[in-house]
Amino acid sequence: MRLTKTAVGVIFLSAIFNDSYAAYDWSLDSLSVSGGAVFSDDFNDGDRSSLPTSALIDVIGTTTEAGGFLRLTDVDGTGPSFFFPSDFVMDQANLASPFIDTNDVGTIVQANFMPDLAALQAGPSGVGYGVAVTGTTDFVGFTSFASLGVYSDGFGNAIAVFQNSALDVIDFAFVPTVTGNIVLELNATLQSDSVSARYSTDGGANFFDLNAGGPITVTDHGIVSVFGYGAAIVPVPAALPLLASALMVLAGVRSTRRKT
Repeated sequence: MRLTKTAVGVIFLSAIFNDSYAAYDWSLDSLSVSGGAVFSDDFNDGDRSSLPTSALIDVIGTTTEAGGFLRLTDVDGTGPSFFFPSDFVMDQANLASPFIDTNDVGTIVQANFMPDLAALQAGPSGVGYGVAVTGTTDFVGFTSFASLGVYSDGFGNAIAVFQNSALDVIDFAFVPTVTGNIVLELNATLQSDSVSARYSTDGGANFFDLNAGGPITVTDHGIVSVFGYGAAIVPVPAALPLLASALMVLAGVRSTRRKT
């Protein structure tokens, strides 16, 4: 089955407007920021309240550190987010320091997740995890963002998706198998307001670009965040009334994924 970017966007938009949610339990193995800003944490010390882990501030839900991972789970996930409805269940932690400066010429953000591929493939549409760079002028509100996540499409598939603040799907790829951790990478060059994406399914040995629609424009200072979603179970008939509004949000994004 070949999906357009618009179809993928409809899957996730339809998921978030329902009120029935799935359990999730995602494990972030490590997070690193290199280049203009520098941060690294492998979450092996078991101490959520001390540096470097304490630099990750829970803004939605409560993340924990255990077993060598930062845990994002539905047990303490909550809402709202800055772009999702108030009843959407999620965890989100923002990196308070360092932030990516507006004059930055190349910062690489890598979020190394345990793949949990079976849970993704069995899950409802939209459940998943990821990393984002959010543009902000005052470190409270946001001006733009670029997110890279791996989600369930609700049909037994896991999909890597690169999205902007309008929830336009810039590019996506099916993730049928993994041989190691899933590494999600954002390359931020905020001097030119640009963020590009790529991902790995073998722990970072090989990467695949997700930039068929071009890099995403992110302005102002950049804040790094990691997130985990618990998405709604949406039967096909229930999703149909949402089609028109979803297409309005994703207007103009009609091209299919190019092979790389």
